[in-house]
Formats: sequence, structure tokens, C-alpha cells
Amino acid sequence: HPINFNDDGTITQADPVGGRYTFRPEWFTSTKYKGREIPCISQEAQLLFHSGYDLTDKDHFDIHNLRQNKG
Repeated sequence: HPINFNDDGTITQADPVGGRYTFRPEWFTSTKYKGREIPCISQEAQLLFHSGYDLTDKDHFDIHNLRQNKG
């Protein structure tokens, strides 16, 4: 997925219908896994990205796991 890094700290990505998704700087975080720092997208952003369309069984599974692992 091609992305653009913007001067204001946001990242934009083209969406399938000709618009753009905008990723806010605070959505980027990291976690530790087996002693390594892993960059990731925040729980808040992942939950937001699972909205605005008909959810699949996989989406419901993802949302359930995101809510169970709060914090």
C-alpha cells in the first residue's frame, strides 16, 4: 500500500474510490514482543478502520480481539 509522509506528521493513503485515508500521528505506536520493539497502529485506529462497511466474520473476530486486549 503506497503511502505519503506529510510535513504535519500525518500519513495519507489512496482509498479504492479515489479519495484518501488520513492516518493521524498519534495512531502510530509500538509494543514489545520477545524483547523486540515492534511498530504498529494503535488499537483506537484499528477499531476505527473496522467501520463504515459491511463487516465480515474475520472483521468481527478482529474487533473482538482488539476489545479483549484493551490497554
